[in-house]
Amino acid sequence: GGWRGEIDPDLRGAFASAGLMHLLAISGFHIVWLAGWVLLILRLCRVERHPAEFGAAIAVLGYAAFLGWPAAATRAAILLLAAAFCRWRQRQVRGAALVGVSIATVLITDPWAISDAGAWLSVLGLSGVVAAIRWSDRTLGPTWWIRSLSGSTGALIATAPLTAAVFGQVAPIGLVLNLVGMPLLLAILPAVFAPLVLHTALPSIAAAIAASGNGLLALLELLVRIGARTP
Repeated sequence: GGWRGEIDPDLRGAFASAGLMHLLAISGFHIVWLAGWVLLILRLCRVERHPAEFGAAIAVLGYAAFLGWPAAATRAAILLLAAAFCRWRQRQVRGAALVGVSIATVLITDPWAISDAGAWLSVLGLSGVVAAIRWSDRTLGPTWWIRSLSGSTGALIATAPLTAAVFGQVAPIGLVLNLVGMPLLLAILPAVFAPLVLHTALPSIAAAIAASGNGLLALLELLVRIGARTP
């Protein structure tokens, strides 16, 4: 979870009913995807691996600052920065330790984050994904579709009690829709983030990039509407 801004209540309800609320929020999920795109661009520009990883982590940390330091986005950015440092130092650190460091840093800098439902959903969701993928890798194998399905299942189970308390419902259909929704969001994010960066210096290019995402956004909304009508 995270900041959702001014969103039509009907559309927000559809995302919740489809089990895709995490795609709507500016959260750790978006921070990771944004870091991935920055890392890809830096590597295509022949930046070495470790500087590129630090560059991607610093970029998303700056984006979290631009958003006003929402707890979920800040936690994800700190985790990526810590992971980049550990890879640079060639230290094999358990994922749970990195998650713990990122959570502790957020709570030290903003103790009131402990009352933010979005922060709790972010931590629970990530913990569920990590635990489920670790289990499926051992028992079912590390193929991409097994990881995607087990990760979605782990996130749903881990966040279900809090999701039920906050939104009043849990949507198992999200397990299936995530397999389409997550890759679709990966394609949409450049059309969303690039105009934010370019709108001052290159407004016409920024507008063209933003317009290019309309079809993908319409496809995502169609997916959400179909999922919302599922019992």
